[in-house]
Amino acid sequence: MKYIKLNENIALAKSILRKNGIAEDNEDYLKIREMVGTAFSYVGILTRLRFVDNVTDMEELKSIFEVLKNSKLDLGKLNKMSYEQILDTFYDQMTSPSKEDYELIYKDNSYSFFRVYTYKGILEIGSPAWCLKTKSHWDNYQSKYPEQWVAIDNRYVKNIVTPNNNYFTNAYRNTSKTWVRFGISFKRNADGTTNWLAHDDNDGKCELKPDNHTFYGVLFTTLNLSHGTKKSFYQSFTDDTKLVKDGILKIIPGQDYVWKRLGVKPPQNTNEGDENYLFLSKSYSFVPIVLRIRERSFPCLRIFNNNRKVMHLFSMGADGFATKALNDYVQKPRNVSYSGIRLKLGLTTVDELKKNEDFILQVGKWLVFHWNKDYFIAIDSEPGEYVLPVMDLAGNEYWTNHDSERELLPMFYYIDKEKISNSEVKLDTPESKEILRQLSGKKPTPEPEPERPQEEEKPGFIKRFFGFK
Repeated sequence: MKYIKLNENIALAKSILRKNGIAEDNEDYLKIREMVGTAFSYVGILTRLRFVDNVTDMEELKSIFEVLKNSKLDLGKLNKMSYEQILDTFYDQMTSPSKEDYELIYKDNSYSFFRVYTYKGILEIGSPAWCLKTKSHWDNYQSKYPEQWVAIDNRYVKNIVTPNNNYFTNAYRNTSKTWVRFGISFKRNADGTTNWLAHDDNDGKCELKPDNHTFYGVLFTTLNLSHGTKKSFYQSFTDDTKLVKDGILKIIPGQDYVWKRLGVKPPQNTNEGDENYLFLSKSYSFVPIVLRIRERSFPCLRIFNNNRKVMHLFSMGADGFATKALNDYVQKPRNVSYSGIRLKLGLTTVDELKKNEDFILQVGKWLVFHWNKDYFIAIDSEPGEYVLPVMDLAGNEYWTNHDSERELLPMFYYIDKEKISNSEVKLDTPESKEILRQLSGKKPTPEPEPERPQEEEKPGFIKRFFGFK
């Protein structure tokens, strides 16, 4: 019977070749025959995967073969399954909660988080690049960091390469997609703190920085799980944030732990009416962002990154939460930097704004006001969208477009009173030129300067108003 079964699988393979017009000396078919060696019972299913399900990556077929060979799966049933169904079967086996060696604890939209209990477990789910694949290193880690976790990108968890199915032997490298898997080790201390050590899929040591956004989110989600909270980092970040909805948390005033976790000093010179919203990527694909809405200054976005390529004016989506938060905030009268939003919502009129004692002139849709003794502020009275300036981790400020597909105009911008020139923003529109021409013929009227940080002798323009360090 065994001989008949073997011949049936080879016959199935040859039948597949004939139906698809493929010769028996096809290079990939010969590779399959060489791959399985004397394990002929796998020839049929691998031939079908290659030429029917179009799995063209021979290395992936090798991985599938190794899993099949070391499993107790029924080949008869597998022969009737599609490629996706086979992968689902592998995944179901891997994530079985009855596993003694490891188990799936939590899964969100992007990552699956596994708790690993034994050396056998790390061989089944860990990276071949990690030193934990040797028993001595596993024992050493366990003595120092008794709690082991593995997080795997959901797109790769079904066919991830592990020490048990590694067809690269000792040469496994993953330098282009190091984020597909992370290994994280924890040690709980008597004082309630937690020490950790983590590596990416290529065994690179991970550092906790907000601009290392993927690992940053993975670590804090894993910490939540370690402490019994089955929530992603974008649902539960710290005790001093309040969940608005997945990915958006309101920062509670008076507690600074959230700012410490973000790696920055808390804002200085805050006011009772200030609001701060933290945006965390549900796909783990972008750095944290804070929408800062200030009672005595203008709204902005703080982006936790120093990559200049992503630093430019940001346009708020019409239906996005940032737009909703700004709309809610301006329901009460606010300082003139919010006037464009109030005009858009019909909460005030241009004529009413012109009655403001700080109003100076109007050119087209732009209204110009005194801001303080150093600056005028120009307000767009007909904003089509909410466009805000940004600041990076280092405190550099960005008021202009940068490699943008379309030109964006800020909702407001500042004009230096001494130089009579636009401050930070680059504008070459007829309206901007006319505003500067008219202001050149006016003597600036000094106004009381609003409260601002005193840490620097010459603070940067945005720093002067934000209080960021």
